[in-house]
Amino acid sequence: MSISRYSSLSLMKMKVLTEATVQRFLRLYQRSFQLLKGPFRTVEAYVEAIDLKPLVNESGFTFLVNNGVDNVTVNELSDSITQGTYGQQVTQLHAVMTMVAMAGRGNSIKGGNYKIF
Repeated sequence: MSISRYSSLSLMKMKVLTEATVQRFLRLYQRSFQLLKGPFRTVEAYVEAIDLKPLVNESGFTFLVNNGVDNVTVNELSDSITQGTYGQQVTQLHAVMTMVAMAGRGNSIKGGNYKIF
């Protein structure tokens, strides 16, 4: 199977969505964000503060398709990435976990991305 099987537009949209999600996570390390928001007492408070709460409430499949990534790309490429990372299908994971899997090695947690959850 070749990467040319996937729409260039879908691949670009996946990249943009992944980068936007990573940028939300990186806010935690900004001094101004820390001063404004303070420490988080719960994971839910943190997820809400970085604007990821809506992504927890929908599957990775739904999130990607609703944001313009075609079904073939989601079902084959994204699903193979989430299967390899978490052993779960993209339809079974919420969108935050899907986007963490999509970020891959370029933006990973020491010891494994699973530690986020």
